[in-house]
Amino acid sequence: MGMNASAVTLAAAVVVICLAGTLVAFGIGTAMDEPETYPEYTVVGTWEDGTALTGTAACRDTGESSFQKVLGFSYVLEHADGETVTLESFLILGSGGTPVEIYTDIGSAETLGKTVTLWLDPDGRFTYHIDSDGNILAVDIRSDGVSATATAVQATP
Repeated sequence: MGMNASAVTLAAAVVVICLAGTLVAFGIGTAMDEPETYPEYTVVGTWEDGTALTGTAACRDTGESSFQKVLGFSYVLEHADGETVTLESFLILGSGGTPVEIYTDIGSAETLGKTVTLWLDPDGRFTYHIDSDGNILAVDIRSDGVSATATAVQATP
């Protein structure tokens, strides 16, 4: 019986070592995954009274779905008198990286030197300029008395 106890102990030790190795490899792999980054945007346009506006926008993955990517855009718009207004929009991307069926493909255009497909949101307030690589190069804003475009800030080499 002494021989069987040694074999069982050895087998248990091998299983524990394998499990520990697997967990360490998983941890290292997870730690090395870089989170996806999104560009910052500059916003230029006008208020309903014709006054110029400027601002910035940021994009983030809301993490709301494990099946689809839900991107949230936050726009901070500034009036000439210093007053700021904040708007939000959301873009839901399907598994192929294109907007889900609630968005309408309204044609194509050229944005930042690239051909993009224009996707209108269900409320008709935001139009997303998406290139063939899935990058959102700009967003047209027609909401709450604002007529503006948020354009991705291009990295300089």
